[in-house]
Amino acid sequence: MASSDCGEVAAFYADSIARREYAQAALVWDDPVIDAARIEAVFGGYAEPSVDWEEPSTEGAAGSLYCTLEGRLTDAGDPAKAAVEGAVVLRRVNDVPGATPDQLRWTLQSSTFVENLERS
Repeated sequence: MASSDCGEVAAFYADSIARREYAQAALVWDDPVIDAARIEAVFGGYAEPSVDWEEPSTEGAAGSLYCTLEGRLTDAGDPAKAAVEGAVVLRRVNDVPGATPDQLRWTLQSSTFVENLERS
């Protein structure tokens, strides 16, 4: 998923999980260690996962941009399941000369919802 808006990328990740399209969700990570099976193992127990995101916070550091989105994960299919607060951090190369389209796309660096995943 390529977008100049980190919020759109985070929404794509959450929507892919909600649709059980774990391979699509894994593409946002751009990390072979975090694959569809790993994401399914974490979210497969949710009947209807949904994340309500807050406004993103973006900051730059040494040629990179970082975007943090906090949110609340709920399960609409199981209202008894407790909501989980968490955050995702996305990164992309700042608009530096010579940056490739792949370097300019937002990718997930870490997530602290139920998966507690971090890039290898």
